[in-house]
Amino acid sequence: MNNMEKNIILFIGEGDNTEKQIADNLKKIFFTDKNIKFYAYGTEIYTLYKKLMEYDFNTNIVDLLIESEKDINKKSELIKIKNGISRIYLFFDYDGHAQANKAEWYSDNTIKEMLEYFKNETDEGKLYISYPMIEAVKDFKRIDNCNRRCKVSAKTNIDYKKLVGDISDFTAISKLIKRYWLAISRHSAKKSKCIINCKCDYAFFENYKEYQKNCSQENIFEQQIINYTNESTIWVVSAFPFFLIDYFGEKLYIKVTAEDDFAETLKIESYNCP
Repeated sequence: MNNMEKNIILFIGEGDNTEKQIADNLKKIFFTDKNIKFYAYGTEIYTLYKKLMEYDFNTNIVDLLIESEKDINKKSELIKIKNGISRIYLFFDYDGHAQANKAEWYSDNTIKEMLEYFKNETDEGKLYISYPMIEAVKDFKRIDNCNRRCKVSAKTNIDYKKLVGDISDFTAISKLIKRYWLAISRHSAKKSKCIINCKCDYAFFENYKEYQKNCSQENIFEQQIINYTNESTIWVVSAFPFFLIDYFGEKLYIKVTAEDDFAETLKIESYNCP
């Protein structure tokens, strides 16, 4: 086991439904030559933070999952792959409404600390946050003004899953195609400028270096909190386009920013930006 080649990419998600479907779809489209494994943690990011606190942060994420996992099969699988893991990515929801009337670690400070802790995929892992939750990845219609649901209430339960399910033209995650992922990556590369500048600024950064400089998960979170302070809302944005751009780098960024031929799959216009 100790001599196992480190070629496993571990995706850790909150649930075993939508998150697993996304992992499988991304593997089919972008990672056909990679050994992708998915693990469902089963609850919110705040609970994961509490577990880390109990260990005084003196454990790695895989050992923590192995220690706390009650399902024998899931525990055995983690033990089996542990020494072969080369990269770890964590995908969790912001779930701001979960903070209401909860313990002190259900807080924005927890998210901030976890983004600082999980910032390197080859070490403890890299954390990506979806706002308000994972369903943001499919919160689109085929013809879609950018501001149709630009922001949502940050810390009240708006039944976001139902809101998305009622309007989305892309509810079947398993059927998403590469052009959809490229289209929403293009959209996210533009919307990130709105988030970072805390105003309607739906345009690309000057180049990939400027995008990298501005669009870390930490920076996006900080600006989301500023917007919440000012408006009690957060920008709707999925974690997965940011992950794809980070993983594939400048080559993918240039592709999604240079090409404007995704309209047949998803047409996003900003002419009614508030």
